[in-house]
Amino acid sequence: MDKEEILERSRQENVDEGMIDAQNRGNRLGIIICTAVFCFFAIFNAVFDQNNDLLLVMYGSFIVAEAYETYRFTGKKKLFLWIALGILVMLLFSIHYIGKVVSAL
Repeated sequence: MDKEEILERSRQENVDEGMIDAQNRGNRLGIIICTAVFCFFAIFNAVFDQNNDLLLVMYGSFIVAEAYETYRFTGKKKLFLWIALGILVMLLFSIHYIGKVVSAL
């Protein structure tokens, strides 16, 4: 395929590679910022003897969702096992957090 064919095909698909690249960069930056915020509050909560269950559930669900999309693309069974384990851990942390909140009422 020559350059003109590639450009014509791209125009027909109505895909803006620049926008896709910008979204990918934004996603990577979002992951970095989300991880930094998670680390800050995990340390903050540990220093002030606070519970990290909800924080772990939220960040863990983000990681599981990302792994799921990678699994859908690659089909690697190892990722599926990590996803299943991640969901189980998120469920246990959720139950623990909800139990603590309800018992405090």
